[in-house]
Amino acid sequence: MKTAIIIYNPKAGVSKDDELAQVLNYFKDEKIPYHLFLTEADLGPNDILSKIDLEFDYIMVGGGDGTVSQVIHAMHELNIKVPLQILPLGTSNEIASNLNISNDLSKSLQLAKPDNLISLDYGLFNEDKVFTYALSFGNFTEITYKTPQKLKNYLGFSAYVLFGFLSFRRIKSYDLEIESKEKNFSGEFIFGSFTNTKTVGTIIHFNGDWVDLGDGLFEVLLIKKPKNVKEFRLIINGLIKQNYEDECFVIFQSKSIKVTNAKDIAWNIDGEFAGNHKTASVSLKSDSLQVYSNIK
Repeated sequence: MKTAIIIYNPKAGVSKDDELAQVLNYFKDEKIPYHLFLTEADLGPNDILSKIDLEFDYIMVGGGDGTVSQVIHAMHELNIKVPLQILPLGTSNEIASNLNISNDLSKSLQLAKPDNLISLDYGLFNEDKVFTYALSFGNFTEITYKTPQKLKNYLGFSAYVLFGFLSFRRIKSYDLEIESKEKNFSGEFIFGSFTNTKTVGTIIHFNGDWVDLGDGLFEVLLIKKPKNVKEFRLIINGLIKQNYEDECFVIFQSKSIKVTNAKDIAWNIDGEFAGNHKTASVSLKSDSLQVYSNIK
């Protein structure tokens, strides 16, 4: 009989009093043995998984994107090769959304079946840092993640556009050298993302048919520095319409890429600050992680 490790973040999202009870009742009803671990401020998934000396057949993680990303990072670092089940319980659940996992807890609990297993690619940043769905840098990284929450709630998508225009006068550009098997080029860019996701922070959307979570490729999107307000409007319009064919954008797929800049760039991994680096190597880890999904 399968035994599960449950890693549950009690601080994720708006926790409901009966949420954890519902999870444990499911295991009791299904007669599945389990070991429960709660994350804390100084006890993350890596700390938990590195210290346990238990036999288990799969890992269930309950939390948002941050918790899920930490679990996948720990599984990579500790070379843990068991399936992963995700319960989307956070304020941000882009990873679960990509996998078509329901926010209905009773439904997501039911996914741990062999027929629901797929391979999920994940990325490596400078060979040692794992990103699960998005690595990015630049101005729109700030717009995506730092637009004030009250403004986002009140204005919706237009908040990003407004915040973007307000930021235009202090827009930063990066003089980059890009090296990959597919393309080698240079230029001034204001944003870049390397992703395995259909959406990034609700502002960048890709065609779902173009994104395959297990194809061994990540999607590269670079936005050139606008020379004037007209070009900036073209960029905003492209983002709104999810159309990146304009010459302001560079978009392609790759398995590995190197980015070089004369000055430090602030990088963002899965919505969290990942440090300042002049050079960055980005590669993909494929056929290494199995996850339960509802992708048909």
